Amino acid sequence: MKITGRITGSIATPNYKFVSPLFTYKIDQIQYYAEDFLRFIPRNIRNYPSHGTDHSINILSLIDKFLENWSITLSEKEAYLLYLAAWLHDIGIIIDRNNHNEHSANILIKSQYISTHLGREIQKLVGWVVRSHSKEFEIIDVPDEICEVRLQFICSIFRIMDACEIVDKKCPTEVFECIKNELNDESMEFWQAHMSIMGITYKKPDIIIYVTDINKSKLLITRLQNEIDSIRDIFLKNNTDFPVIQTKQF
Repeated sequence: MKITGRITGSIATPNYKFVSPLFTYKIDQIQYYAEDFLRFIPRNIRNYPSHGTDHSINILSLIDKFLENWSITLSEKEAYLLYLAAWLHDIGIIIDRNNHNEHSANILIKSQYISTHLGREIQKLVGWVVRSHSKEFEIIDVPDEICEVRLQFICSIFRIMDACEIVDKKCPTEVFECIKNELNDESMEFWQAHMSIMGITYKKPDIIIYVTDINKSKLLITRLQNEIDSIRDIFLKNNTDFPVIQTKQF
């Protein structure tokens, strides 16, 4: 992915296309906070694909592409929540990968830094987006709307964006060659699945996934399909085209 935009923190970040400079400034402050956690994640790197800063940056790019190609009209506040969640949703892995969505939400809800920079209202709203980004959390448990934010809908969009971050750059071939002899069977399957996915594009109503090996990529595509299925009713309720996965093999 080609990164364009400003230099903030330690790396370049994408432009936030759907919010004003005031919101962009606040997102930058949250990036600084999130990077303090993300640079120590993941532990046991051989077994887990990257969930560090690059994962957040790739999701930010996916959010912009999805909103543009799906012709979804969001308020600035709703787009703001998606961008914030991209930085904050995985910080809880610093505690444990299991239930990390709950750990992430708990960290940010208790954070005085986030309260000071975002205010309590946004802090609570982004807490919902972070907590619900895994399909293990029932999306119907999210309030439908709070403070003029279609919260269930925003949580559903973010859940899909996180699940779409599956392309080969997540598991570089050069790194794989160095560690493959130490991977357990489950980790090997995940690394090979990521390495078989060359790209992902959005063309409403399709999510098009380009792969080199249908069988190896099936693990991750099935997981993405499960995440999409979990938010079907929310998309339909909001009169939005339900995503359909199309797989194209090179």
